[in-house]
Amino acid sequence: ALSAQLEQTKYRVEALKAATSADSSLSKRVALVKSLLPILDEYAERRRNQLAEPLSENFSEGFGLLSRKSERIQNIVVSPSTYDVEIGMDGFKGNWLDRDLSATEKQHVGLSLLYALRRLASQPLPVVVDTPTSRMDTRHKGYSVTKFYPNLSHQVIVLATSDDLAGGLHNELKAANALGQQVLLKEAGAAQVVVVVGDLNAFF
Repeated sequence: ALSAQLEQTKYRVEALKAATSADSSLSKRVALVKSLLPILDEYAERRRNQLAEPLSENFSEGFGLLSRKSERIQNIVVSPSTYDVEIGMDGFKGNWLDRDLSATEKQHVGLSLLYALRRLASQPLPVVVDTPTSRMDTRHKGYSVTKFYPNLSHQVIVLATSDDLAGGLHNELKAANALGQQVLLKEAGAAQVVVVVGDLNAFF
């Protein structure tokens, strides 16, 4: 009976040692993770700071390809912590983006950010744009079609309506050798589409 009690006591002691060892190992891991957190935070902050400046520069470049207002820009700053964009514009106090932007201006801001992100991407990626000038006035359509979209990426896939490239814009792109494959999708009935490949000048 005594030997059995001794064996049971030894078993309990070993179990306590194992539990203590496991707790100690876990504590060490938790302590290690906690010690790494400040390093990770510092790295994240440095990385954000490194990206903020080129993001601002490329945003400004993209905006310049889109808008006539680019000549009035004083500065464009992208916050390193939140990536919020602040635009200083002649004739407007504070952040120009805080005003009631028109549909064209909102599209310019979004496209400029897309342009900046595309420029910072490490891999060349195609960009797909649906109805690229749908919210732009006639004057800005020419800016976007002839200057912006051809420089947006090495491959830009444009899903355009007959209005998007009307008014001679299709001819301008063709003359600038900025057009690749042209495909026309035509409805041919319920759930039926006809695909036409070729020069779409007549469509626009």
